[in-house]
Amino acid sequence: SDGKNTATRSTSLAFRYKRYWGVSTKDTLTNADILALSKELTTGRTQSRTFNCSGGKYFYFVIPTEYCSGISFKVGGLAFSDMQSSDITLTNESGASVACKVYRSKNLQTGSAISVEVL
Repeated sequence: SDGKNTATRSTSLAFRYKRYWGVSTKDTLTNADILALSKELTTGRTQSRTFNCSGGKYFYFVIPTEYCSGISFKVGGLAFSDMQSSDITLTNESGASVACKVYRSKNLQTGSAISVEVL
């Protein structure tokens, strides 16, 4: 203010959850394991990833539960239903907790370039 005029400013913030993906030889991931996966801020579930599962690994997606209704997967362009899911309350790097679904390939994979789509 200059005594005559008052300046105001406003802004809005949109908080985003992160989604995670990657591979592991473990059949269950801990909170720390999930935080070590690749990640990005998101507003949905749709994504395409290529995984290197050489030597026998599971591929994983960890997605906030609010984005998971009606989720489906494709591998190599074909419908893929061989996924298992579990629920987790993930505590992120900032200490916030969010309900997530952990999706894992049911079986160990061995391909070096497995293309997976989340729809």
